[in-house]
Amino acid sequence: MNPQNKLGTKMSYFKSVFIISSMMLSGLANAAPTVSNLTSGFSLTHFTPAMSTSLGNPALGTGALNKDSTLFWVDEKTVNGQKSYYISFEPGQQQNIFATLNFGSKVLAVYDTAADLASTTSTYGASGINYGTSNHIGEEVNSACASTPTVSDTTFDCHWVSGNTVSLNWRADGVGDAIRVLVAASPVPEPSTMALMFGGLFAVGAIARRRAKA
Repeated sequence: MNPQNKLGTKMSYFKSVFIISSMMLSGLANAAPTVSNLTSGFSLTHFTPAMSTSLGNPALGTGALNKDSTLFWVDEKTVNGQKSYYISFEPGQQQNIFATLNFGSKVLAVYDTAADLASTTSTYGASGINYGTSNHIGEEVNSACASTPTVSDTTFDCHWVSGNTVSLNWRADGVGDAIRVLVAASPVPEPSTMALMFGGLFAVGAIARRRAKA
């Protein structure tokens, strides 16, 4: 094999190792939530620290976003095997929203009161996000929620948990509605497992190089 072909083989090998490794590692992280059954004309938007800065660091959950037809989610911390997401709906006028959020992992807990949201922000809150502290943050207390989620239900400020999903039926204006959702974090492999994984990849590469030399 001429030098150019050998170089090309080596480059292809290292490129393959990099791509495969990246795919395997990316699979370890919790995916962004997806949405279905969303009210027509509405959208699900990732609220990032950069977006917060561009908007003047509004106090999240207090209605300061003043954004119609948009359900926001914040990628929060992972603590003790629990990944957190903050969900907020803060329209500038009264709006109703229905949505089913799929987090790709079992939902473990939902915090929906002002007290619970405030007490868990220091543990799970994302850096660069300004969390509001109004007593009206969260869902309004509602004991009349239906047993199962339905778009036609006019009993608002309710949520339902089922496996990997949380369904919302909210009516908001002013302060809006917000919840914090904890899901099972994707497992992080032990160092020994990672070593075996990468060892296997390089072993495959070594075999490929030997064949290239033959």
